[in-house]
Amino acid sequence: SVVKELLENSLDAGATAIQVKLESGGKALIEVTDNGAGIEEEDLAVAIQRHATSKLRTFEDLEKLSTLGFRGEALPSIAAVAELTITSRSNSSNQTFELFAPPESAGPAKPPQPVTFGHFLGNPHGTKMSVRGLFSQMPARLKFLKSQAAEVSAVREWMERLALTHPQCS
Repeated sequence: SVVKELLENSLDAGATAIQVKLESGGKALIEVTDNGAGIEEEDLAVAIQRHATSKLRTFEDLEKLSTLGFRGEALPSIAAVAELTITSRSNSSNQTFELFAPPESAGPAKPPQPVTFGHFLGNPHGTKMSVRGLFSQMPARLKFLKSQAAEVSAVREWMERLALTHPQCS
């Protein structure tokens, strides 16, 4: 589910290339990097707050939804159960920013910080979402994850589905 949400966010950001990296079937690390539009510095902190979205700017936007989801809905849920680091450079910025959010039980997120970071899949703009230690602070939930092979298989299936419906993106 985490990978699915992050892939959908990348597609909504207009990515033409997305890279997914997993360690231990996603339990140790899930990393999704895209070359999409990126996230503005001021939107980074908002993106991990509950009931926030950067995809609706006016009331009329509700009548013409054209996205796979709302970037701000899944991210707070992910940040509640894992360490989340968002590294992003928006199309309108010459600077890359990083937001670090420890699991909810470990305290609040730190404000976005400027970082020296290269390119996002050959593009100076884009986003990298790193999720570490999924459910590591919640053993009761950790036991509901399937085997490493099963989790990787589920990720592969979602990637194939999204690739088939979004041929403009590799």
